Amino acid sequence: MNYAQELPLFVYGTLRLGSRNHGKIEPVVRSVDPAALPDHALYMDQGPLVRPEAGRVVRGDVVSFCSEAYASTMAGLDAFEGFDPADPGASIYLRERVVVRTDAGDRVEAWCYFRGSRPIEGECLISGFEDGLIEDGDWLRLERAAAQ
Repeated sequence: MNYAQELPLFVYGTLRLGSRNHGKIEPVVRSVDPAALPDHALYMDQGPLVRPEAGRVVRGDVVSFCSEAYASTMAGLDAFEGFDPADPGASIYLRERVVVRTDAGDRVEAWCYFRGSRPIEGECLISGFEDGLIEDGDWLRLERAAAQ
């Protein structure tokens, strides 16, 4: 896939700073800015996922990567998220463009992974939230609360 336009990535789940999978991207991160994805809701389905839903907000981070590692990082993230650009219909997650608002008030165009049609195998990452709405849209808060 051509990654000529180096958009940042909006992460809302386990890739967020402070969450369990952030270490997968940390060595190539240039910046992390807290942000929100308006008119979307956060749900749990073995892992976190977002869906369009008017009036709700998903909390996350806008992550920019070092230019020299951008293409390989995005290709690695596509594989990690189960996204196949050549066969989106068979993908676990789909990567799409969104506009998020940083906590500083800036509107930023970014990539975001959305749940595809292929099922996820395995157990829910946080028990008790299978197929459930995360009311405040903040995966990191939920993950930290579950760890206590």
